[in-house]
Amino acid sequence: MTPAKPKIVLVDDHPEVLKSLCRMLSLDFDVAGSATDGYQAIDVCERCDPDVVLLDITMPGRDGFQTARELTQRGSRARIVFLTMHESEEFVAEAFRSGGRGYVLKTRLHVDLISAVQRVFAGQLFVPSLRSLFAIHDSPAGHVVQFHEDERGLVHRPHPEVAGGSPPRPA
Repeated sequence: MTPAKPKIVLVDDHPEVLKSLCRMLSLDFDVAGSATDGYQAIDVCERCDPDVVLLDITMPGRDGFQTARELTQRGSRARIVFLTMHESEEFVAEAFRSGGRGYVLKTRLHVDLISAVQRVFAGQLFVPSLRSLFAIHDSPAGHVVQFHEDERGLVHRPHPEVAGGSPPRPA
């Protein structure tokens, strides 16, 4: 028996973006609903009880940060991944303070989105850059890590100080 796909709700004020996101995610996830503003997002999430909410930040009425806080206050179990054009570390920090578990830049949508949603669904965090780790160091989200598509190619062998040993001695 095939396990059920994680249920996801998409929230963005641009209908074309919602259609594109739905096409991208529908193979790996059950797209349970969508909304074009924060107020609709609250209603859709209460009806669908999603595992993950993909949430734009800049929307009319109620922005993504306000929407994320409201979902949390209402007891939503959904993990939130912000999808945005905002590259500033202040936005990254606010996203995690608002209850976000992931942050994907729209400019990297095709590269990062599926991995970010999978990682967040698995209980991990996803940030757009190593620099972002410093922005969220005081967030309530816990420990952070940056993943790369080719993780094995990134580090061949840890530095002795990282591996618990002492640094190499100069010759």
